[in-house]
Amino acid sequence: MTALNNYAQLKEDLPRCIETMLSVPGFPGSLGYELRDKIEHNAFNLVVLGQFKRGKTSLIN
Repeated sequence: MTALNNYAQLKEDLPRCIETMLSVPGFPGSLGYELRDKIEHNAFNLVVLGQFKRGKTSLIN
């Protein structure tokens, strides 16, 4: 299975998992809804942290 096929399968499975989590008493619903929206719209933020001059820019490029 290619990485793209794997991603597509996970993208289908995750919303169902989130719906299950939302049915758990005490689970913060806003977090679940936000995560579900990000998955549906392919909107993610990637943060790269590290000390100065340690190759962060090279990694990103």
